[in-house]
Amino acid sequence: MDRLNRLVRGISIIMLWAIIIMVAGLTSGTKAAIAGSQTERVVELGRGKSLIVKTPQYIFAYRSAYFGDVEGFYTWIVKTPQNCTVRIEFIALNAKVPGEILEIGSGNDTSTNHIWSLTGTQANIPRWFEIDSNVVWMWFRSNDHKNPTSHGFSAIIRPTCDQDINTPSYIDTRGSGVSLLSGVSYTIASPNSPQNHPPSLSRIWLIKLPQPACQLTIDFDKFTTRSVDAMLEISSSASLDTVRAVLYGDVIPEPITFTSDYVLIRFSSRTYYIPDITTGFKAHLYADCESGVSSATTTGQPSEGTAATQPTTVNATTPVSSRNSMVPSTPSAVVPIQQNVTNGTTGELLRRSYSITDRGMVQMFRGWVDVQGQGTPNDFCRVVRTDGKSFLSCLLAGSEEDDLLAYTSPNPSVEWFDPGYSNTWYMKDEDNDGRDDYCRCTGGVPSTLVVCMKAGANGFEGPGSDFSPPNSPEECLFHQADPFFGF
Repeated sequence: MDRLNRLVRGISIIMLWAIIIMVAGLTSGTKAAIAGSQTERVVELGRGKSLIVKTPQYIFAYRSAYFGDVEGFYTWIVKTPQNCTVRIEFIALNAKVPGEILEIGSGNDTSTNHIWSLTGTQANIPRWFEIDSNVVWMWFRSNDHKNPTSHGFSAIIRPTCDQDINTPSYIDTRGSGVSLLSGVSYTIASPNSPQNHPPSLSRIWLIKLPQPACQLTIDFDKFTTRSVDAMLEISSSASLDTVRAVLYGDVIPEPITFTSDYVLIRFSSRTYYIPDITTGFKAHLYADCESGVSSATTTGQPSEGTAATQPTTVNATTPVSSRNSMVPSTPSAVVPIQQNVTNGTTGELLRRSYSITDRGMVQMFRGWVDVQGQGTPNDFCRVVRTDGKSFLSCLLAGSEEDDLLAYTSPNPSVEWFDPGYSNTWYMKDEDNDGRDDYCRCTGGVPSTLVVCMKAGANGFEGPGSDFSPPNSPEECLFHQADPFFGF
């Protein structure tokens, strides 16, 4: 009995201290955690304050809000004082089940001013995101299962009122997600710069540019690493799936220019360094959307017949030979030449339309393909979201405006679109009719399989036309697809 009493007293003391610590935290500037709601109420946050936002039941697996015909989503809108910007620091992110996504934008309206679409885990994104606005919204869509599957996310929102991240004196050593406008520069550096960087670290910077035709130039001011155990990787997209350069060594590389709407930079160290050797890097990033880029490089996809570049590993003991030697490109879809679709007035092939108002969700499929059967990839397809529902939408070649409903997955306002498991989606003509079909890995373990949504004359056809392509892998969940060539 005495042992039981001591145990009860011990638990009571622990609970008391927990309450004291929580109250101290709330009175020192951090508001209570807000789990989000399905109503768009605005939370005001003053100078020096912070707010924790999280999915319901975090740190435990959340339960989807999908019951019956109600699609699960949670919304946060946070307003900070005028002349302040917003900084979001992720404590954790776990949204790797198909259908889960966290979107971030500015302003009071969650349907406008979209900036970021995040899926996956925290290991693949920057820890901090800088939002150049005093009002920010966050929108999290849960998966469509009734059982808990993921933990969701937890993040701290703070107003940034006394430090301008766009001033020349600001150096980002933490790794951030930043939107750069044309003509704006931004400086990044390894942690502890100009001193030795810490060992066993990983820092990610994700740079968003206003449009795919923009150029981002990386101009190095300092660069010293001992070996591949401490290196800089640069990708021409929002993920490390398209790494275009791997840098290490002890000579400053020449400037590198990328043409894309996203550039991801990761600095990683897998081992300890020698204390008396200064290691790390410092680089200035310049955004340029005014110079103009040829159509062959604007989209990150070469014209037909252009060889796709491979990831370039550069030992920085030999300077990079050309400023433009690493302009990114990705494989274009290879389709057989069928009867060409032409402009009824001129008889010419329908050309690409750049009237793109919604470039789609970053972590899902998007690219130039051929759904009209022209024999050339001039249609732009991507996954978009309107009215809380995601669907596949294609901007057809020859279009004068971006009508999201002109060519879509079946019945986007009614039917749920299954994008498939992450990194298993691709578009390719799998039934040899001249049109690129949307294919992805679906199903539940252990019975996953590749299913293609057939491209038709007026849009993607319904489930009755779905098919599995020949030679597709068994248990496709454990494979990764090339977005234009498949498995």
